[in-house]
Amino acid sequence: MPDRAHCRHSGPLPSSLRTEESSTPDIAWRNLTRNPVKPGGTPLCGTGMGVKPVNLGKVAMPRLSRSIVKGMTDQTPRRPLGRPCTVCSHPGREQLEAALIDGDNISSIARRFAVSSDAVYRHTRRHFSAAAREAMTGPAGLAPSDVAARVLAVADAARDLRLTSATSGRRGDAVRSMSVELKALETLSDRFGIENSDVLAEIAQLSTLATSLARLMRRDPTVATALASELRDDGHSDLAEEIESVAVAQTQIGMN
Repeated sequence: MPDRAHCRHSGPLPSSLRTEESSTPDIAWRNLTRNPVKPGGTPLCGTGMGVKPVNLGKVAMPRLSRSIVKGMTDQTPRRPLGRPCTVCSHPGREQLEAALIDGDNISSIARRFAVSSDAVYRHTRRHFSAAAREAMTGPAGLAPSDVAARVLAVADAARDLRLTSATSGRRGDAVRSMSVELKALETLSDRFGIENSDVLAEIAQLSTLATSLARLMRRDPTVATALASELRDDGHSDLAEEIESVAVAQTQIGMN
């Protein structure tokens, strides 16, 4: 077999030697050395005198290689992935974040500032500072008292539907509504410990009181320090530490 470096042929691979396999330089070289003579009898390979090596890279450069090179050299700017944050670019961003820190519900904030609830939630998770998240009243969303109130509303609606269905003779609807009512009442009793609406009203009042107290502590960290001291004296060290962490976080926000 002739040596690869002694091939006289320096032009493109003759059409008679091209095959579907000649998609890589190595396979193209094998095709070339298997057929060392052109149809007219002119030798392609000789002894190496006055030889010019074949540039097989130009003969059968794979398309994949071209794609890789283009990808490495292409400087075309790419669009950033994902959608821009509508809260970050909102003209009322400072007021919106202040409402979040004050413990307002995400749904009400979204309606007030004409943005989606999902956008507000993503902003609190991705673009809110760690100190601001620490200073928030609690997990953004519905308070436990709100959830319990909604469950009670479901139970009341199911009861009304049960009574109406029973009066009109729709026994199937009455049975289904009774099942929904029982599940709602079981949820109130098992998960929230609520057995009557009076307890739910008291919980709602306590939640309001806690939200107002948290807002006061954020505005005046000395209130948080005094309350934490009282709680620690009463044996509630864990709660005292949480309140003190809120005071520290609020102080850091004021310094920024």
